[in-house]
Amino acid sequence: CGNTKTITRTWTATDDCGNTTSAVQTITVVDTTPPTIDNSGVSNIDIQCGVTPDGTLEAWIANNAGATASDTCGNVTWSNDYGANTDVDCANGAITVTFTATDDCGNASSVTATYSIIDTVAPVITIPADVTIECTEDESPANTGTATATDDCTTPVVTFSDSEVTA
Repeated sequence: CGNTKTITRTWTATDDCGNTTSAVQTITVVDTTPPTIDNSGVSNIDIQCGVTPDGTLEAWIANNAGATASDTCGNVTWSNDYGANTDVDCANGAITVTFTATDDCGNASSVTATYSIIDTVAPVITIPADVTIECTEDESPANTGTATATDDCTTPVVTFSDSEVTA
């Protein structure tokens, strides 16, 4: 990496009579210190399931969840493991993303943050039209119609219950 180097230092000792002797010292400069991460700005976020991306998640990832990093010997490059968790839906809780700051010499430090998939929007149900049937006809949904539903996150389960009033 660009922060390592070797210095050859020659030491010379001279006495009052002009006699000299020299010796060579080798100084090896290395960078083994990882970047320092300031995680005071790290935030965890919630993402509404099924909403057209509004840039919130993308900005959060691009800004390393709010973390910053510095290195005393060089530049810092950020990476993350976003997308490693493919089991993403509102039932799985928070998804952890690891953000890693790496310096020019390959030394690295990491910080984690989470985003959660939330679902606060109810499913949309479509019911069959009202019908009138003969008393001898089948009253089940197979004859009177079946409701359907859609949801931004999952496939909803549609159930029904009947209550009867004698006319």
